[in-house]
Amino acid sequence: ARLTARVGGRQAGLAAAIVLGLNPTVLRWGVEPVSGVAAALFAALGVAKLFDTRTLRSGIVAGAWLGAGVLMAYQTFSIVLPIVLFVVLWDLRSARAHACGLLAGVVACVVVQCTFDSLYYGEFGVSVLTYLYQNFVLNFARMVVEVAQLTKSRTLYDLSSWLYNKSLREAASDLTLQYQEQVKQQQAVIHQSHGISWYFVNLARGLPWAAVVLCALGALRTLTLRSWKVWLALAVVVVNVATYGFKGAKDFRLWLPFLPLLALFAGLGWSAVAGYTQGAVRRGSLLRARTAVALALLALAAWAGVRETWLPNSRKFGAFWQ
Repeated sequence: ARLTARVGGRQAGLAAAIVLGLNPTVLRWGVEPVSGVAAALFAALGVAKLFDTRTLRSGIVAGAWLGAGVLMAYQTFSIVLPIVLFVVLWDLRSARAHACGLLAGVVACVVVQCTFDSLYYGEFGVSVLTYLYQNFVLNFARMVVEVAQLTKSRTLYDLSSWLYNKSLREAASDLTLQYQEQVKQQQAVIHQSHGISWYFVNLARGLPWAAVVLCALGALRTLTLRSWKVWLALAVVVVNVATYGFKGAKDFRLWLPFLPLLALFAGLGWSAVAGYTQGAVRRGSLLRARTAVALALLALAAWAGVRETWLPNSRKFGAFWQ
């Protein structure tokens, strides 16, 4: 709510809080000790701090919050890396201290995790590097090969093959290597458990359609705002949705760390519909109609989130824990 309020006002912040709090993914996993929930909190705190005055101190604090998100769940790297790249390029001249502080805060937390790896696994940073290879380099190789197939570029195809094999050599398990050999010998085929479009086909399970409408309106409103802050948030959401779309295993639980940013756009969309924007006409019957539509969308998003969580009888699994 505070994150959205800093961009779109108090009403937008309250709407974002309702959309996020009654999101089916949050309702499903928020009651369990899932690291993605803590990562979402730290990611939201980090982005909110980025929206403050750009100083060395605020950069360090923002970097520490984002780095803490990585400590909670490595999947937060997909949020942190675009933010660091964006801020460093944006602030390189105008606010260099802020960019350096952000980078220092993130690196400090990553070094802490690498030290834990050394103590637990006996090798500095082994779990961090393994995760990056398996989830980012492999996904990037998949993106490159898709482009190579579209452009018929042999160079891009060779690059994707090199990245794929490099990742397997560095981080693949024995089972993965064995499966790859079976594929080479035509004893098995490579396939994804879910296709690239799975998230869009099943979007209502993780983000109700009313919330999707609000998010879309908020994203459109972002294009009219002259603020690098909301552009950054939009870029992070787009990068994450695209990245997780290329992963073989898919689950809306993986969206937990960047759901607060989606809620940010839902709040901006709600305030645009309700008329809580600069220059909006706020009088008479038009105001009442816009308010009614905005409240109806918010109520539908909340109802759909609760319904999606309530329909599956998850209570039957309670016996498994007894």
